Amino acid sequence: MNLVFDSNVWIEHVRANALADLLPLVRAKYQLRMDALVAAELAAGCRSARDRRKLDALLDPFVRTRRVRAPTAMDLAVAGGALSKLRERGISLGHAAAALIDAAIAVNTVRIGALLVTSNVKDFKKLAEVLPLSWTTVDELRDAVPG
Repeated sequence: MNLVFDSNVWIEHVRANALADLLPLVRAKYQLRMDALVAAELAAGCRSARDRRKLDALLDPFVRTRRVRAPTAMDLAVAGGALSKLRERGISLGHAAAALIDAAIAVNTVRIGALLVTSNVKDFKKLAEVLPLSWTTVDELRDAVPG
């Protein structure tokens, strides 16, 4: 099964090595994929050449093994439709500026048959109401992966 970590999960890992214990266990059970929009969000957050070098080191294995997956044009249309369905119900995501990006990450994750790992529970829980999205948190994944 494919596994995609959301930006917030990677940020915690880069800042505090939060996945150090989990990554070896996850790699035995899942195929890690990098969403291209997650990579773009991580790049946009870099504040120095040092940050960019750390990001390059993180992304390099994904790039070398062609495990970076970009949303398609249709994915973006489906993402917009998912947001429209939520708005029709009076529901909006917590970060309006990032809503389309999060929806596109969700749609891309569904298309590649992956489980999304995020700490943005509120928004992805809402998106799962209108998309067949499978998602979990790092803590839930840690509990589910034998180690």
